[in-house]
Amino acid sequence: MNFSSILDIYYKDLYPALKELEDDRIKIAKKLKILIAFLIIISLLIIFGIPKIIDIKESDFADMLSTVFTIDVTVYMLYSSFITADYRKDFKKKVIEKLIKSLDENLNYDPNGVFPSSLYKNSLLFLKKYDKYEGDDLVTGKIGKVSIIFSDLHTQYKTKNSKGKTRWHTIFKGLFFMADFNKNFKGITLIFPDTAQKLLGYFGQFFQEIFRKRGLKLVKMDNIEFEKEFVVYSSDQVEARYILTPNLMEKILKIKRLKKTPIYISFVNNHIFIAISSKDNFEPTIFKSLFDIEVFKEYFLTLKLSIGLVEELNLNKRLWSRL
Repeated sequence: MNFSSILDIYYKDLYPALKELEDDRIKIAKKLKILIAFLIIISLLIIFGIPKIIDIKESDFADMLSTVFTIDVTVYMLYSSFITADYRKDFKKKVIEKLIKSLDENLNYDPNGVFPSSLYKNSLLFLKKYDKYEGDDLVTGKIGKVSIIFSDLHTQYKTKNSKGKTRWHTIFKGLFFMADFNKNFKGITLIFPDTAQKLLGYFGQFFQEIFRKRGLKLVKMDNIEFEKEFVVYSSDQVEARYILTPNLMEKILKIKRLKKTPIYISFVNNHIFIAISSKDNFEPTIFKSLFDIEVFKEYFLTLKLSIGLVEELNLNKRLWSRL
């Protein structure tokens, strides 16, 4: 299905719902703008008013700025979450679910579902232990004979500074995808963005020890462009090259060029895992019109990419039965 076909769905099936949702969006955006203006005014009064009343050290002033900013963000997030709850629910039911069904009737959509944490761990793509695991917009089903599952996902770990203040750090945020095969891979093959090689070096012995235990070694590929974008580790050099055919490497590069964000891929047991870094993919806009065709196009392209990964990576071909 091309974008012109989706435009037909947009005008024939979705436009009435979008018109109703757009009215809600405008009201919500107005309330949030008022809140932002209020928070800015109060914050400025505190920042410039308190030092005139009491003498504050430079270090204490920096802490005060941080506290004011944290309170502002917290208030905004809580209020925004509260007033957009029904709007988000209606948008996903009336727009995202219809889009998914228009691409493939056999797919199931759960706006509150999340990619299973056990499968996330099995992917071996992100070895850092997480302290928070959350996501939404779970899609499951079959494309041809291949079972797929994907959702938006956000994993984080926390640290504390010398003052006991907790900070949250993102491990992965984006679309997490898995496809299931009938045949097992004998080895493990991991594909990271080339920039991740610096990250592996940063964590040093921790990753090296895990890779050593699993027998993972660096694999050099013949595709120069692929080598520029990705680094490959595998426990079976022959199998890795067999999996990463010239055609498959080109398909992966095509996805990378389209999304322009880091992509992580692994072949483990009888699964392929693909993690595409991005923002929340299926959330409704607040400060942009729902009638903005570029916004709608982004929803479509993300869904098309997710569901089309099976086709793009030739997962239905008999190639895999030879592994």
